[in-house]
Amino acid sequence: MGRIESDIGSREFDSSGSGMRNFTVNDESQPQQPQMTAAEVMAARQRKVQEYGQVSDSAKRRIELLVGIGRSKVDVPVETDNGKTTYSLRTLKSREVKKVLHLATELSDNKTSQLEGVLILRERVLAYSLYAIDGVDVDIMLNIVGNEHERIAARAAFLEEQDDSFIGHIYEHYEKLTKNNTAKYSVKTEEEAKEVAEQMTKSGEGPRA
Repeated sequence: MGRIESDIGSREFDSSGSGMRNFTVNDESQPQQPQMTAAEVMAARQRKVQEYGQVSDSAKRRIELLVGIGRSKVDVPVETDNGKTTYSLRTLKSREVKKVLHLATELSDNKTSQLEGVLILRERVLAYSLYAIDGVDVDIMLNIVGNEHERIAARAAFLEEQDDSFIGHIYEHYEKLTKNNTAKYSVKTEEEAKEVAEQMTKSGEGPRA
């Protein structure tokens, strides 16, 4: 027991702390986020679908490209001695373009001749772009296994063994594909840019303050 002495009297108290009352204080410095019910989540999703439906088709295509689902594809038929073979190409992902540019830097550092470097890069671009032959996955068709780096290297080796005019032919189709894709998704007016930016912000894909 403890004791307090003063001019107005004295008082004993339990110093063990067993008689102390406990108080719980809520931390109001961090606002609590209300939990959404399943019905509210569904309603929010439906609102986003409706909002997306009100966006122009051109803006939709640009948004799809920005979130990684707007890759364009083309089938290139090639006549051979054994009949027609179709090579399917698609535009490259951003990370694939970066890898090609990294290879270009390596070739420059290694003092590779400009002409040889162009041919190597052309084959590497097509190794990333080519995804099917006659509708069959290219790696299955060519019996290629391994991680991405090994598979791309194997595709490039396959392309390196092909006739140069054939490589030039399908690369021309790839260049046309990328040029058309860029023109299709490019923002041409201030109004279009605003529309895309607003929709990206609503969807959570846009920049945050």
